[in-house]
This record gives sequence, C-alpha cells and structure tokens, in this order.
Amino acid sequence: MVRHSVMIVLSLSLVVIVAIVGGRTGLRVTTSTSGNWTTFTINNGLASNIVTSVTQDNQGNMWFGTWANGVSRYDGKNWRTFTAEDGLVSDAIHCMLKDNQGNLWFGSYSIYGYYGISCFNGTQWQNFDPWQGKDGEYHYSVISIFEDDEGNLWFATSFGLVRYNPD
Repeated sequence: MVRHSVMIVLSLSLVVIVAIVGGRTGLRVTTSTSGNWTTFTINNGLASNIVTSVTQDNQGNMWFGTWANGVSRYDGKNWRTFTAEDGLVSDAIHCMLKDNQGNLWFGSYSIYGYYGISCFNGTQWQNFDPWQGKDGEYHYSVISIFEDDEGNLWFATSFGLVRYNPD
C-alpha cells in the first residue's frame, strides 16, 4: 500500500496526491500542501461518479475503474474514457492491476451479460475468459487481481480462484 501511495505522490507534478477516495459523488483528491479536497465528477470528464478502483501506469497516468461506464485515464490535465467499444471486455470494472511488465489488467463485474478480464499493453486491448467459452454456464465477477513474485497473476472471482502464467 505504501508503495502505491509513493508512486501516486511522485507522478503528478501539478497536484501531489496524498489520498484518493471514490464514491457515488465522484472522486476526491487532497494535496499535501493545502489539505484541501478536490472532487472530480462526470462534469470534469470522469466516466462515472461511482469509482471502484484506482491504479497508475508507467507514464504516470492515473486510471479509475467505474461501476458501469468503463475506465477513465487522467494525465493530470485531460481525461479519456475507455469502454467496451474500445476493447474492454465489460464497462463494469471492479479491480485493476499494473503488472511488472507495465501492462494494465482489469477485472469486471458480471452485469449486462459481459464479464471477464481485459489487459491493456499501452496500445492494444486483449480479453480473457478463464473458463474459456463456457458462457452459458458461468457468470462471474473478478473481485481482485494480484501478481506474485514469479510473475503469475492471481484472479479472485465469484466462481473461484484463477492463476495465469503469462509466460
């Protein structure tokens, strides 16, 4: 946890982030110099006011998963939203992880009939279904993503635990 906080603090040159809190009213950010809270909402470019997860890429961009509106990327000035139309497996993002190769992994909720895992390498999206096409049998949500010391990715889901070895 501390490692992620330090990365966040170092990455944004205009706003030094100490705390990030997501909720139904948007995203709140406080700076270490003023202690004031700034709220980012759909009015600022955030995809949804219901933010479910946060991560940071190797370029210092902040990524925010939302309940049902995809994922928003913020570079400190501009917002860009990615949805299923751009390549996400689902617009309902529950969790995210940046792996040791710099890829971003997104776990989705099982709503609207779409679910699974998406990976973004900085230019392309790739989608994964751990149950490989058993669409009618399994409707699961990805609850959490973790990368172990060997580079394996672990996906905690509502239908069990999945390990993925990218090698």
